[in-house]
Amino acid sequence: MADSQRGGPRRKTGASSFSYGPWLPLRPVNNSIEIWRRRGQYVIVGGRRVFVWEMGDGPPLVAIHGFPGSSYDWAKLAPLLLRRRFIAFDLFGYGLSDKSWPAGYSLLDQADLVEGVLKELRVERCDLLAHDMGDSVASELLARANEGGLTFEIGRVVLLNGSVFIELAQLTSGQKLFLKLPARPLPVPPPVRLFRRQLKATFSESHRPDDNELAMAESLLAWGGGHRLLPVTIRYIEERRLRYVRWTSGLLDWRGPMTVIWGDRDPVAVPSIADRLLQLRPGTAAVRWGDVGHWPQLEVPHRVASELRRVLA
Repeated sequence: MADSQRGGPRRKTGASSFSYGPWLPLRPVNNSIEIWRRRGQYVIVGGRRVFVWEMGDGPPLVAIHGFPGSSYDWAKLAPLLLRRRFIAFDLFGYGLSDKSWPAGYSLLDQADLVEGVLKELRVERCDLLAHDMGDSVASELLARANEGGLTFEIGRVVLLNGSVFIELAQLTSGQKLFLKLPARPLPVPPPVRLFRRQLKATFSESHRPDDNELAMAESLLAWGGGHRLLPVTIRYIEERRLRYVRWTSGLLDWRGPMTVIWGDRDPVAVPSIADRLLQLRPGTAAVRWGDVGHWPQLEVPHRVASELRRVLA
């Protein structure tokens, strides 16, 4: 159950919580983090703080980010969808949300977070947009909807690149390394060059991120010691295997409309994952791009926005 943080900003019904112009970061990055924080608000879910931001008016579109990102992953996309109430938040352990240890970082906890935030924002029906690990969180929400236990109604689901069939995923060397480590915080932060190299390699050659984008992503990950939690948060991959049947059934058995938007140059969530989903779920709409990697919303935000406007019309 979520309650507004005492003394924190309140959202005015029918109005955006904040507005902004060009995509951050601004220099220096530390100032950018503070500017970004001021443009959102905190709500309390299960006794833990969750950073939430939103903009625009209209039917709600709720965006669930992936690993090792944050709600900032949607900052390029949201301004292009002003006829939607775009709602994004940082999952536990990510971005500016709670990163306390020990605490649960299960994807079941993350699904509870989504329900708690939407209850606080009084959202009873929305469309879902998910990416990467967020696809698995969405799968749990769909499983709950199939069981009749979800606290809000889902209209359409739009999935961006994610390893929903984990046996087909091509994990990076960094992911494999963190999975081999004990599931507890690192005594010292991992090298910056490792994070940047691994992240940059998941973008397509045609749409590489610049140094400012990488610096902002790194700073949000490190905020509150989140970079030391990587051996803990990476366990979503093991959980994806453990709950394979439930989450695959959640996707395949859900009767609502679904769209897949996929970058086929993704070296991790490879094209065969999208192929299998489309094969097992006939009637799923699909948009495939041969020049886009793992991050469609960052690499080609205008394309993604165009497709969202079309399918969510």
